[in-house]
Amino acid sequence: SSCLTCQMKPSQNSTRSCEREAGSLEQATASIERALRIAPNDPELWLELGEIKLADGDREQAEMMARKALTLAGNDRATLDRATRLLTP
Repeated sequence: SSCLTCQMKPSQNSTRSCEREAGSLEQATASIERALRIAPNDPELWLELGEIKLADGDREQAEMMARKALTLAGNDRATLDRATRLLTP
């Protein structure tokens, strides 16, 4: 990837972030969906997928992903705030 973050820190999260920055929502979606098959209870993945759906113009799916993240977030204030922002038009 040409993204500096990916070159310096080639983790799965940075790769997905770079795919999003590069405008490859389809590739980023596929990466997150693969990660969700491995870690279906990770609220961060649900939020990331929701943000991609929103960027792709699918507000209904984005809200569903945010609601799923809320059910998994527990007391994680940052995750709860991020999900709430995704639910707010």
